[in-house]
Amino acid sequence: MHQKNPNVVKQALGIDFQPFQAWRYSPKQVELSQVIAPPYDVISSAEQDALYTQSPFNVIRLILGKESNFYDHARQCWEEWTQRGILVQDERPAIYLYEQVFHHPLDSHPMRRMAMVGRLNLNRSDFVLRHEATFEGPKKDRLLLLEKTQTNLSPIFCLYQDSRKQLTGLFSSYRNNPPLFQTTDGEGVLHQGWAVEKEEEQKVIRQVLQDQKIFIADGHHRFETVVEYRRRMRERFPDAQGENPYDFVMMALVECQDEGLLVLPTHRILPSLKTCS
Repeated sequence: MHQKNPNVVKQALGIDFQPFQAWRYSPKQVELSQVIAPPYDVISSAEQDALYTQSPFNVIRLILGKESNFYDHARQCWEEWTQRGILVQDERPAIYLYEQVFHHPLDSHPMRRMAMVGRLNLNRSDFVLRHEATFEGPKKDRLLLLEKTQTNLSPIFCLYQDSRKQLTGLFSSYRNNPPLFQTTDGEGVLHQGWAVEKEEEQKVIRQVLQDQKIFIADGHHRFETVVEYRRRMRERFPDAQGENPYDFVMMALVECQDEGLLVLPTHRILPSLKTCS
């Protein structure tokens, strides 16, 4: 009778989600509320101007600048801010818990959403499910920015499943600790986060995710961009060994049943349709 070898490690069939050393704004240098911004693709021209005015270090200059040579300028800003200590890198690898506390836009009852931020190994990109058609213009834009800065400036927003609620206790324990960062934005949303640095807790998170496929909620263009960037870098450096920075992408994962995963209908009015005869 065939017996299983107890020394054989199970081969993961899903994503490889890892801790990383994040770059963050130094609280000694800036007020966090003055340097954050919404996702680049929802910012209007008026909002862009306002964010430029808020602070010379607002992240808008990295993700959606107004300069004619924006991509070069974003690179210059990144280099200057890291050299001056405006942005500092954490000393230890972590998976970051990032919570947003807000009010429901229809009935104003309080809600909160928890995301886990880490780096995804693009060797497992086949386990990332996509559902949107993408366009060359936005992908070219983000690819130029990535090539200049060589930095993931915002995470891909994806969904995972934890039907057994294996991570609920971990989230609750960190909510009882002082946050690593905390601020409220102009829309009244509270942003706060914690660094999961203990290896045994990181292992629990990775085990929950390792057999999963995840679903992109937002960031299709940026995800296809990092996959293309990785292909180009591997072509450029065919003899590179092991894992390299371009083999990963920063990603924020939210559980499918999270109470703050709010999806509202989008209503569109089409005023010029001809009536059918």
